[in-house]
Amino acid sequence: MKRLIVCCDGTWNTPDQTDDGICTPTNVVKIFNAVDDLSNDNGIGQIKYYHPGVGSDEGLIKKITGGITGKGIDKIIMSAYSWLCRNYQPGDDIFFFGFSRGAFTVRSVSGLINKCSLLDLQPYGLILLMVRKENRSGFQESMKMSVAGKKKPASLMEHFYG
Repeated sequence: MKRLIVCCDGTWNTPDQTDDGICTPTNVVKIFNAVDDLSNDNGIGQIKYYHPGVGSDEGLIKKITGGITGKGIDKIIMSAYSWLCRNYQPGDDIFFFGFSRGAFTVRSVSGLINKCSLLDLQPYGLILLMVRKENRSGFQESMKMSVAGKKKPASLMEHFYG
């Protein structure tokens, strides 16, 4: 058993952001940095995931379009979900922390887990490949196949949102 900590920052936020040359980490970054990777006295290990906010990409155009429209948030959601798929084992606890669009991100990941569960990566990767190559009906058939790749029941109980 371990704890999985998912931290997603708000629009334009990054772990190394500064204000007038002074490092100004967000609360999400502070939480991420405060999480110890090592096991505690109870022997419970912790692993953590951090993603900067939408619109924090390189390049002015990407920053503006991401920050104003939220463009790219789907990739952040899928990145966090994929990380959980790779790291979750039955019995693990999941903790979500997010700010602004990062809060939307972690709620979306949680909703995806509750709707689809956490998928085994092999069938999951196969589904993404099929989605790219087939029409919409092929996608729906792929999603039916994905049920066999679930790692856990859809009734996941997340332990914390922050």
